[in-house]
This record gives sequence, C-alpha cells and structure tokens, in this order.
Amino acid sequence: MAPYLGPTGTVVAGAALLVGAPAPVVQALLVIAAGILLAVSIKLAWHQPTLFLVVLAGAAVCWAVGNGVWLIVGDILAAVPWWLSFLILTFAGARLELTRLLPESRWGPRQFVIIAVVILVSATGALWWPDGSLGYSYLSCNFWRSSLVEPRPERLLVLQHFLETRIHQVVDK
Repeated sequence: MAPYLGPTGTVVAGAALLVGAPAPVVQALLVIAAGILLAVSIKLAWHQPTLFLVVLAGAAVCWAVGNGVWLIVGDILAAVPWWLSFLILTFAGARLELTRLLPESRWGPRQFVIIAVVILVSATGALWWPDGSLGYSYLSCNFWRSSLVEPRPERLLVLQHFLETRIHQVVDK
C-alpha cells in the first residue's frame, strides 16, 4: 500500500495546483510525495543493491531535494536543475536496468557512476552558479550508452528485422 502513496500524493498536489491552492500547500504535498518515493527507493536499493536501483534511488533524492528547495527558497527556478536531474537519472536507471541481461563491458558501469556523480554535483552547484555546466553533465549521459555493454551487431540485425516486419504489418493493414 505504501508505494502507491507517493504517486497518489503527486496527483493530489497536481490537483491542488490546478484548483489554485496556495503554493506552500502544493510544495508540502510534493515534498511528502517525494519523501515516500525516496523511502521506497532506498528500501528497494537496500534489499537488492544493484546499480540501477541505486541510480533510481539517487533520482528520487533529486526529486525530493528539488521539491525541498522550492519549498524553502520559494523560487521554482532553483528547483529546476534537481527536477531535470530526477528525470535524467530516472531514464538512465531504467535504461541501465534494461541492459542487465546483456554482457557488461569492463568500463561501462564505472563510467556510468562517474557521470551520475557529475550530474549530482552539477545540480548542487547550480544552486550557487545557475549558469554552470549542468547541461554538459546531462549531455555526458549520451556517451555512456556506447560503452556500457559489449557491442553485439547481431542483436541489432535481429531488432532491425523485427522492427521492419512490424512496420510492414502495421502499414499493410
């Protein structure tokens, strides 16, 4: 039941925002929802300490910090780097989870951890230097994909054949 309280809290906060509730109420609801997501994410990462779950817990930290910054500072622009980091790390963690069945390269996971740490440091630095290098840290996420798993061209050919077949089936209907 508890894992569903986070998304439910987010929906309630969104509805409160739409009906014109005071900003501190919406901010508090978002902090509570992010806190629930953070607690659930940490519990999952604690019970199954895999890289992708740790990254997803880090993403939850970013969302909680962003909501907390918005509540404390009152400036929504100060929270944006943390919210962007939440989105980027969530997508990256999900991609990382999808690659766990593929053979790992030697340096891919290490590079990924370095990039994730750079994102967190850049988001922290953005509180003091808003025109800093946050965009460059997000851009670096694109480079870890190529080194995360060993190249397997035959898998790409199978995927290409599947997609072409599926596209022809949809077009021919």
